[in-house]
Amino acid sequence: MDELLQKQLIIINEEFHKKRKSPSKIITLTEKGSVFLAEYRRMREFTEAFGL
Repeated sequence: MDELLQKQLIIINEEFHKKRKSPSKIITLTEKGSVFLAEYRRMREFTEAFGL
């Protein structure tokens, strides 16, 4: 997860709730992360099509 944060593919936000004493962490995919996943899927489909 540290590597994803360093490469700015995700961001982590903390939300505080009145009923809970501890914060909740929300992991969000960034635009850069979305582009990376789309490219990864494209490469995976390409390699599967040629049986690699």
